[in-house]
Amino acid sequence: MFAIRHALLEEYDTVAELACEAVEPCLVEAELGARDAVRATVRLRAGGELIIATIDSEIAASVVYVPPGEADAEDPSLAALRVLATRAAFRRRGAARQLTRACTTLARADGASRLAIVIPEDAPGAQAFCAAAGLTPAGDPVTRLGLACRTWRLAL
Repeated sequence: MFAIRHALLEEYDTVAELACEAVEPCLVEAELGARDAVRATVRLRAGGELIIATIDSEIAASVVYVPPGEADAEDPSLAALRVLATRAAFRRRGAARQLTRACTTLARADGASRLAIVIPEDAPGAQAFCAAAGLTPAGDPVTRLGLACRTWRLAL
């Protein structure tokens, strides 16, 4: 079982590198600067809360939770997940699901009615995870950092 907690400030750089490593297959096609954007997101340059899953003191997965009001200025009832990343050795063991559940609990407590995450179109594993977690695709794909991405949403 994974322990879910907020990351400590001294863990941010380690988690930023974990996130880049985990999403590396998607970044191959991305614009220059995409890795820096991932690092900046994990280091909370755009706000949010960095939450991690650990097992035996090892960081296995991470996500940035963005509360309603910060996630989308036009939709104050929407909370968001950003850069949900799991180390390869820990995939398919429940870390991302536990992080998503923790963020769902936070979002409900924060008054959100929906939770969203943006997933690259060329990440079938991430899309399968979203579908299994009850999220549904919303809208047409958009281009972010040179990648075709789609928003997935969950009604709370």
